[in-house]
Amino acid sequence: RQSGWINTFLEGLCKYLSFSKLKVKADLKQGDLLNSSNLVCSLSFDRDGEFFATAGVNKKIKVFEYNSILNEDRDIHYPVVEMAGRSKLSSICWNGYIKSQIASSNFEGVVQVWDVTRSQIFMEMKEHERRVWSVDFSVAEPTMLASGSDDGSVKLWNINQGVSVGTIKTKANVCCVQFPLDSGRFLAFGSADHRIYYYDLRNSKMPLYTLGGHNKTVSYVKFIDSTTLVSASTDNTLKLWDLSMCTSRVLNCPLQTFTGHLNVKV
Repeated sequence: RQSGWINTFLEGLCKYLSFSKLKVKADLKQGDLLNSSNLVCSLSFDRDGEFFATAGVNKKIKVFEYNSILNEDRDIHYPVVEMAGRSKLSSICWNGYIKSQIASSNFEGVVQVWDVTRSQIFMEMKEHERRVWSVDFSVAEPTMLASGSDDGSVKLWNINQGVSVGTIKTKANVCCVQFPLDSGRFLAFGSADHRIYYYDLRNSKMPLYTLGGHNKTVSYVKFIDSTTLVSASTDNTLKLWDLSMCTSRVLNCPLQTFTGHLNVKV
């Protein structure tokens, strides 16, 4: 006789088995292959999945139509929009509500918001003192933008104001910032001090939770839902965290650690 929890277990197992293998659907073939600095540092999809943008050390944001890349076998894929900056780009993020807006960060510490329909800069913020590694728009509050920098700070921006509306200072480089999907009041970021910090932005003096467990720089964090996030580190591991398990301000035990990646060039 099957009980409820067995059915749930079997359902989860079937979902896992159905995604046990990955298949390449398409290769993006860019036109400037002769450019030795054609390294892509970031990629972001628009809210509807119709377009995606790439950016990197060639100082350009390129917007491609997703279906044309997926369905048309061409020798070269050309972007539908191309926007050139002055510095190497480290991160981009499409606004999840305003389809025409993309935020970017660059190696000179500048945060920019671009108008894709006009192919020009809509707003430029120069408050960071060193390279900005990461930007993220809040899905719940689309006028809210966060950035994390080598200067050890996270800055919060309101794109209607053009200046920072808050700053979180840390002692180490900030490598990634991420809002949960359902709120603009909370923020997680990964740091070069091997930790992840989770803040309630209504009280930015100290983190709500500190997640420790990585042995090297936390290079990326991503929310799966409002209380579950995954982190990546240069220690070759991914870690899965459940914030609902936090009984104190420090959590050193992830739900699970995934190994297999190697932090080496191949």
